[in-house]
Amino acid sequence: MKIFDSINMLYVDEPVNILVKSKNFSVLLCIFSLAALILGGMNLALHNLHNIIPSVLVLLFSVIALAFHSKGKYTLTSTLYFIAIGFLPFIISMTQQTLNHRDVFMYFFFCVPFIVLTVIT
Repeated sequence: MKIFDSINMLYVDEPVNILVKSKNFSVLLCIFSLAALILGGMNLALHNLHNIIPSVLVLLFSVIALAFHSKGKYTLTSTLYFIAIGFLPFIISMTQQTLNHRDVFMYFFFCVPFIVLTVIT
């Protein structure tokens, strides 16, 4: 696809691992955007309006990340994107309803390791 080729041309002079990660990140952003669009459409069709917020946020984060990624800022963009996606379930659960101890436990059990691995990587 031409958009992937034009984005990846920015990273040709980088080490091979950055080039490969850049290609994978571009594909991942497109997959997340498409999935968010499909899930948002399904929730809209099923009149689950409170479930549209996560889809819109993921779509917004993905489009913004793709815009910065296409400007050659892969490392910063990917780190911030994964941190934002990692915190998204916690933010959404706080806005939709009050948290109980089980929600906080599940968040830290599943999302925090994802954020830590993102920062390490």
